Amino acid sequence: MTRIQNHMTKIVRILVFAFLMLIPVCGVAQDKIKIACIGNSITEGADNYPTPLARMLGNQYEVGNFGKWGHTLLRKGDHPYMSTDAFINAQKFQPNVVIIKLGTNDSKPENWKYKDEFETDLEYMISTFQKCGSKPKIIICRCIPASNNLYGIRNEIIKDEIYPIQKKVARKFHLKLVDLYSPLEHKVDSTCYVWDNVHLNKSGSLILAEHIYKAITGKKAAKIFERDTNVISLGYTIARKSINTNVNPKMPYLSFLAINYDISVITEVMTWFESCIIRSYANPMVERQLMLSNN
Repeated sequence: MTRIQNHMTKIVRILVFAFLMLIPVCGVAQDKIKIACIGNSITEGADNYPTPLARMLGNQYEVGNFGKWGHTLLRKGDHPYMSTDAFINAQKFQPNVVIIKLGTNDSKPENWKYKDEFETDLEYMISTFQKCGSKPKIIICRCIPASNNLYGIRNEIIKDEIYPIQKKVARKFHLKLVDLYSPLEHKVDSTCYVWDNVHLNKSGSLILAEHIYKAITGKKAAKIFERDTNVISLGYTIARKSINTNVNPKMPYLSFLAINYDISVITEVMTWFESCIIRSYANPMVERQLMLSNN
């Protein structure tokens, strides 16, 4: 038996094992861990981080996106988040984990004139969520970098004034503070941002999701498949031009990669799939989600 056949056999065994694991999982109803994502347009937007975060966390979690475009943490800001239905609904959601990612819009001159109240308002938001019956774990996120001062957003305020307050409050309440600024500090361009260099593209949001995933679980996120127009990626990019076009376009990724790529890629796929099984999110939808198509 060749090396490729041996690896194909292993893949088949993994798939069978994944199917067998469904039997006890389907028979027992389990309460999902609820994650409430609080934020502005970076949380709410089309290329947001809660979407890939939900895929990384799997079926044991329920991720609620409570982002509000253009809103501030400051209660005296031009669009205060704590005056919205999203803030109320996030509390009704009874989350087990709350991700607070606000502050970018607070850096605008018309809002930062109330900077002396930022610390108090952040503490108020934290205290409000701490009163939820679910007694959630609260995680504060450092704001991502921005450039061009577009919309009045000022990176120097985000970096030099908002961040120290976030650190101080996180220390006071013994909360985890996730640094989302540093991973993107040298990528404020088309690599991770859209044209305005304020909002993220899919690649940038994926970076956020990976760091927040680690803050929630304490583990590094497993690699997931991403497809953007003509490119498929698994931690690195596979160009569509290198694909064997004679293969059935609806062939599952595992079989597709086994036929088209070398042993190292197959091994990486197997490792990834095993991590899915360990996290108990292998289910009949997996094969459908991991399909190559022209759509």
